[in-house]
Amino acid sequence: MIFIDLLIGLGIFLYGMHLLEAAARDLSASRIKTWLLTSTRTPLGSAFTGILLTALLQSSSLVGLIVLAFASANIIPFKNAVGIFLGANLGTTFTGWLVTFIGFKLDLTSFALPMLAIGGISQVLISKPSKQKALGALLLGLALLLFGLDHMKASVSGIPDALSMESLTGYSPFIYLMIGAAMTALIQSSSAMMMITLSALNAQLISLPDAAALVIGADLGTTSTVLLGSMTGNIVKRKLAFAHLFFNVVVDITAFFILLPFVENLLNLMGVNDPLYGLVAFHSIFNLIGLMVFIPLLKPFTAWINRLFRSEGEQPSLTSIPTNVPDVAISALTTTITRMWFQAISLNIDRFSISRDALANDALEKINAHDATADTDSESFLQRYHALKSEEQEVIQFVLDLQQESLTPPQTEAITHAIEAVRAIVYGSKTLKDISDNIANMSNASAGRVERYFQQQQAYQAAFNSQLIRLVESTAGDNFTEEEISELWQKNDLHQREMDKLIYQNTSDRNGDSLMTSSQLNVNHEIHHATKSFLNGLQHWHKIPV
Repeated sequence: MIFIDLLIGLGIFLYGMHLLEAAARDLSASRIKTWLLTSTRTPLGSAFTGILLTALLQSSSLVGLIVLAFASANIIPFKNAVGIFLGANLGTTFTGWLVTFIGFKLDLTSFALPMLAIGGISQVLISKPSKQKALGALLLGLALLLFGLDHMKASVSGIPDALSMESLTGYSPFIYLMIGAAMTALIQSSSAMMMITLSALNAQLISLPDAAALVIGADLGTTSTVLLGSMTGNIVKRKLAFAHLFFNVVVDITAFFILLPFVENLLNLMGVNDPLYGLVAFHSIFNLIGLMVFIPLLKPFTAWINRLFRSEGEQPSLTSIPTNVPDVAISALTTTITRMWFQAISLNIDRFSISRDALANDALEKINAHDATADTDSESFLQRYHALKSEEQEVIQFVLDLQQESLTPPQTEAITHAIEAVRAIVYGSKTLKDISDNIANMSNASAGRVERYFQQQQAYQAAFNSQLIRLVESTAGDNFTEEEISELWQKNDLHQREMDKLIYQNTSDRNGDSLMTSSQLNVNHEIHHATKSFLNGLQHWHKIPV
């Protein structure tokens, strides 16, 4: 019965943690996005961000989810993502401090009941997702967490009466290490394992060194979450999982063999006499030492991992991005669409045989930065188009999955405009693909009027695609950008009329080739139609909220 009570308390505790994670995600995701992009520019900044983010959200799993999504989408550099993971290890020790100060020194029920009442009522009365509903869920989750902890404390306090203390002692520290790692991997929460260990230590079921070995094991076992999450997806996920595992193995082995044998002496030297405070202090100390050793080595450490995982040319995939943090998922989606824009532009440039010298100064550099296929042989044109089509299908599936989440109106608006932009990009590319043979024949023609016609189309496409590159990277909602897009609509209509006029002038001679005239008119119409599609995509692209 004692162990059933312990299991009940653990279940309530874990569900409370789950509600806390969900509420923190709903309240903080948009701010987290901005913060991550601005605060991780240096190794120390990355580590501090990991510490603070994990301490605030009380979930290294949620932090890992957000960081993995940003890194997989190339929104933050791999090195910065590793720095956040290193800091998160120290940040997660904040849970132990919080519970030790509050959970084992005060009456938990007196704190939990008011929060349970307010949180429960809010979930019933507020039907639509909102900040108020998320705050209510936060209170409800915290109340359940405290109830679960109180139940675990009460259940383990009866164990000394049911079992002989001698049966729980005498095991080697290595056994406790393995138990801590296995249980953490099983319940997928190092915080829950810390609570179980603190409860056992508080009930004097185990000694401080044994509890410290359990905590080291829990630190090692927590890597299982990231390892499981890296089984599928792109190379970035596997690199991050390896970095997390390697760091924890090195830190935990060092703590086990060097610090653990002297844990009591170390804490006495620090003046820590309470075993509960001693345990959480030990947890913080060895993670802090590990962080201080690895942060100066972050650059060579990540470079070594990059050499181990040969990933040249691999593009980040949406299949590796979780959708249950919508703001992060939308950021990954816009990154993918940016890449699709440049793939389409690269195809346009190659289809019209446009010289790189005819483009704007930095256009080629931007194309190469976003499109890994930009320098491939022109014979692979169809393969590159089909790759673009495949990305469209991937985006559609990703959006369908994202729509199953609880979205705010701005998030819904963002993915609506995103999917319309993708459809416009691919439709414009398909239109040009369908007349690619006609364009190729005209580019190889030696007849004067056909050559002049193609050269004018070529010049127009060079100017348009140079502007397109700049507009894709400009800020959404910029009034000046909207005016430029409007001018491009007018220029496209004017260009079609002028080219039609040129074609008719060239065939006014009775000896003109009517078949060639018809082909040129058709090509001109399709080019105009494709350009309209790209401009339509730009309009949707610039309506995606940032």
